[in-house]
Amino acid sequence: MDTDTGEALPGWTIKLYKWNEALGDDGDWEWIDNTLTAQDDGKYCFKNLPAGDYRVSETLKQGWTQTSPDSDEGYVHLITLPTEEEMEYDFCNMPKMKCYDDTIWAYGGEDGTYTDGLDAMVVPNNTVEGNPSNNWGWTNQITCPGIYVFTLYRGAGQNNLDNGTPVGTLTVNYNSTQAAITYEVVEPYTLREAHLWVGDDMLPLVAQTKKGETTLTPTAAPGQLAKLGFNPEISEDGLSASIIIDITAPFWVAAHGVVDWCEMVALPETTYYHWGVGYPYGATPETYATASVSPEGIMDVWWYSDSVWYHDIYHSAEPLTWDVALLNAPVKMLHELYYQGVTEAHCSRTQVDITEVPAPNAMSILIP
Repeated sequence: MDTDTGEALPGWTIKLYKWNEALGDDGDWEWIDNTLTAQDDGKYCFKNLPAGDYRVSETLKQGWTQTSPDSDEGYVHLITLPTEEEMEYDFCNMPKMKCYDDTIWAYGGEDGTYTDGLDAMVVPNNTVEGNPSNNWGWTNQITCPGIYVFTLYRGAGQNNLDNGTPVGTLTVNYNSTQAAITYEVVEPYTLREAHLWVGDDMLPLVAQTKKGETTLTPTAAPGQLAKLGFNPEISEDGLSASIIIDITAPFWVAAHGVVDWCEMVALPETTYYHWGVGYPYGATPETYATASVSPEGIMDVWWYSDSVWYHDIYHSAEPLTWDVALLNAPVKMLHELYYQGVTEAHCSRTQVDITEVPAPNAMSILIP
């Protein structure tokens, strides 16, 4: 199930292991050749199991983080199944997200919508006479009563709309004496800051003193818009902000803000783990099909976790032994499992750029 939404996650692979009691104190988990894929409703069901101790695990998909069972539980369910009993266990996961923020400005140009017969003059902030800044953004003139709907753009550097992304609208509803002004952004965006200039001048004016002479200079700095202008109140859901201002036309509106949003992390379709006796990677490593031994005590491992590729090189004073079956374990457990049965081992880890990861070849094992 999706931790955030509670929705079912079909198509996930669930594996079942049983404790081999015949080995006594030296028992081990043995994989039962019984792998299921969660159905459309997210459910899975292992049937006709004898009583005993079981371990149930899922195969984590790229771009997701398992939240239950968590790391304290080894990312698995450990179950003691009585005779003729039914038991239910859930796996919960959440997509890996990366969050961003960006500046927005209202643009009252040709893509705005207005009361019939009206339009608005739009002027880039960096062309306002006396403004020393070259930052992007616009100020918009209102001359008559009516409803003006401007587009809110983010990331439109150099005032190039092709570089920008529409994230919502700014509505100015003017009735000759008051202007009701409303920011509205669309999901996945939320409004974190709203700074608004409404006044007779194109932009707010700040005092600049040079050589004893003071002049008033226009500025589009967000802090000055907030100080000399208005700060509309943002709604609890972050999707809107509004204010009513007493004003007589003609007047100018420069609307700035900051939006936040999150996106699911784009990950490669597959993760590859490489092992062998090559050091560094690039030599011709020896590979093994089953339980494996590296006589030289060196093993290369490429692995992916939390949006980052790592290159581990394991060194040991004795041959390294590991079980290929362990590679079915969750990614975050891999580097710990490799240490099993190894004394005086040392791991040299390097974070690498994803472009350095070698293409799959005969010495790769693929972990879906």
